[in-house]
Amino acid sequence: MDSITQQLLQSHWEGKKEVKVYPFAKTLTLTLVSRFFLGTDDPESIARLVASFDDITEGMHSIPLKIPRTGFYKASKAEAAIRKELLAVIKEKKAAMAAGQPMRDILSHMIVAADSTGRLMPEIEMAGNTMGLLTAGYSSVAIAIAFLMKYVGERSDIYSKILAEQSAIAATKQPGGFLVWDEMQKMKYSWNTVIEVTRFTPHFRELLGLFLRTLPTPVTTFQKVYWTVSTTNKNPAYFRDPEKFDPTRYEEGNGNGSSPPPFAFVPFGGGPRTCPGKEYARFTILTFLHNVVKRYKW
Repeated sequence: MDSITQQLLQSHWEGKKEVKVYPFAKTLTLTLVSRFFLGTDDPESIARLVASFDDITEGMHSIPLKIPRTGFYKASKAEAAIRKELLAVIKEKKAAMAAGQPMRDILSHMIVAADSTGRLMPEIEMAGNTMGLLTAGYSSVAIAIAFLMKYVGERSDIYSKILAEQSAIAATKQPGGFLVWDEMQKMKYSWNTVIEVTRFTPHFRELLGLFLRTLPTPVTTFQKVYWTVSTTNKNPAYFRDPEKFDPTRYEEGNGNGSSPPPFAFVPFGGGPRTCPGKEYARFTILTFLHNVVKRYKW
């Protein structure tokens, strides 16, 4: 991941007077998920996927009307195109694995994994599962990266603290060495900054949940709850000075009483429904931040 991030920064940003963060962040995140989930880094294939996934992201937040020229209609066509491409990748990967080529990606694991009865996963199911992984690891992470650059760029004090933290980590590494898991655990202030970014600009704005409610009668009812995430994230009952961008509010024992109470802030969910991609997102964003803050001032 560190190597890919460095290569993309070199090819897309080095020597440029002005760069656009969000388009680059989308290319970065889709390149990474394509490499780790599909085992491919073909730039032409990735470029085609970027356009299709942008349509899907828009369609996820549109009225479900399958009428030409609507967001949902475009998303449906993009989904079909991606599924077709993924089915072709699955067939190619099966042939490569049969020829003895080593594979170290999630899709390869899906191909050989069997359930308790020995049944292998159908190709159409593999394509659907892979599409879910690609979607989750693409737009939300790219959006977080883009807003991270915005908020850090507006606060020189926060930039300086991140630079100091990342420089201390870089100073312990051998020339040409890449980031490892233990070093990610040392990026506490940097990660708190990312978390504060997700509070200001949550990657999902609202949730609609269906809850089972058991009444003190023989009748059981279902209730729908509509939650606007941004309203909770700016609620002064849970966040002191909610309009202030303050990464230190998540530090343990900060002494200022600004830490949110349990489950008041859940950018990755909580309990048994915690997002399984949390650590992947953390590694992606912090790897980007580590490389950018060492090279650029903005």
